[in-house]
Amino acid sequence: MAHDTLVLGVIGGGSRSEAWLAPLTDQGKIEPLGRGLSAGANPTFLGLDATLQHLDEAIERAFADAKIPRDRVASVVFSVAGTEVEGALKAYHDWINWRQVAKRFDVVHDALSTLAAGCPEGWGMALVSATGSVAYARNVTGFTGCSGGWGWLLGDDGSGFRVAVEGVRAAIHAYDGRGPQTMLMDAMLKAFEVQSPAALVREVYNFPGNLSKLAAQAPVVTRVAAAGDAAALEIIRSAARQLASMVLTLVRRPEFGWDEFPLAYSGGVFNDPLMRSMVEESLHAVGLMPEMVPVHEVTAGAVRLARELWNT
Repeated sequence: MAHDTLVLGVIGGGSRSEAWLAPLTDQGKIEPLGRGLSAGANPTFLGLDATLQHLDEAIERAFADAKIPRDRVASVVFSVAGTEVEGALKAYHDWINWRQVAKRFDVVHDALSTLAAGCPEGWGMALVSATGSVAYARNVTGFTGCSGGWGWLLGDDGSGFRVAVEGVRAAIHAYDGRGPQTMLMDAMLKAFEVQSPAALVREVYNFPGNLSKLAAQAPVVTRVAAAGDAAALEIIRSAARQLASMVLTLVRRPEFGWDEFPLAYSGGVFNDPLMRSMVEESLHAVGLMPEMVPVHEVTAGAVRLARELWNT
């Protein structure tokens, strides 16, 4: 297969990188010839060198999976976190040219691939809750805006990372006697495979550079919440309210102002039915009734964007 008939869709976030190698034209279908996975790709806390290495590994593995020698393709879109980091976009562009990844390329916000996958008409909103969190909207004229997405220290409300941290905080507060009794301590000790609260705290403070490891414990909180634990339930409710608030903030902007709109959602936090239902309830509570569109294959959106890029 000639490489000028191929495109690459690449995503990169806090937890993983993924690349899909796909035909340039496939009658609207997005079925990859090859998939490649690698570690996370967010220059905010990984640095640009590690980020680019992981993205390169994902591309290499996609070609290997397709059993096609790696070469420059027609177009590629990188939908990646941390594009606002100073110098990041230039570094991406320089690297893409140096590696000769594609004839045409673009580097876009990481939530745009969710929107492209779930809102094929090109407008609507994406709500992402994975290691981090963000709401991202695009109107019919192409104007975009986002709410949230400020990283683990200043934001990421409603994300897997934040839910997990709040779960540990509730456990520690209960242990100190400063909070209600909760099953979260026993659940977190088991999840982190440690024997004491002090050991649990050490594990949590070891997270820098591996946010996804901590974010992966968010399901511990939702499981405890589903069992009726009051402290865990409040953490999930609070996370759902924060996510709904991001959506409401964008809808109130005059550039959007929709009464009805598609809301594509993605990220591991939404794998839990309790979280999904609470987010929907929180949206309804603030007067929003979007069409909820689950996105299971975010990388498909990056492929769609790469095809559109070639055809513009």
